[in-house]
Amino acid sequence: MKTVCILSQKGGSGKTTLAINLAVASQLKGKSAMIADMDSQQSSSMWHTARADDFPYVQATDSKGLKQLHAAAEEQGFDHFFIDTAPTSNKDSLEAVEIADVIAVTCKPSIMDLRAISNTIDLIEMAKLKDKCKAFMVLSMVEHYSTRDREESEALLKELKMKVCPQWLGTRVAYRRSLIEGEGVQEYEPRGKAAEEIAAIHKFMKI
Repeated sequence: MKTVCILSQKGGSGKTTLAINLAVASQLKGKSAMIADMDSQQSSSMWHTARADDFPYVQATDSKGLKQLHAAAEEQGFDHFFIDTAPTSNKDSLEAVEIADVIAVTCKPSIMDLRAISNTIDLIEMAKLKDKCKAFMVLSMVEHYSTRDREESEALLKELKMKVCPQWLGTRVAYRRSLIEGEGVQEYEPRGKAAEEIAAIHKFMKI
């Protein structure tokens, strides 16, 4: 089972959007997926309640129950385990990082947002000590008509020695509307730009 941690210790960075859509992408490729919802707002869980299909399965948990849920998912034969982390707790984030095979850090393409994620990058460095974890940044809420913020963000991330996914999440209506409908963008608008973005990120992750 491959474990993917969607991480950012700053709220509103697009973690839940990415976690849900990557899990749906896995399901559409014939892989069974579970989302561990560690955010107290339980946005992933609310999305699942609105969803017509039971899968990807979503289970709310916290730092105390995460490893037990992870072990149960592996025992039940899930292929992919996505962790939608909380934005504020170092302890919860560390628990998620410790069991991850892949870490995707979401961040808006603004200098202020990027400067606020130093603690997240520190956690990533801890994960790298295990020599098993692939970590990278996914820029989110990128205005598709402007390249300046994205280019400046990528330049800063290179200085911070953080690998950047070549595909970003744009500011698109499909992300918001699909969440309301309990769908992923690849289900809501299969031929849309948002669906292409998710497919590219999923492919980049090599899970």
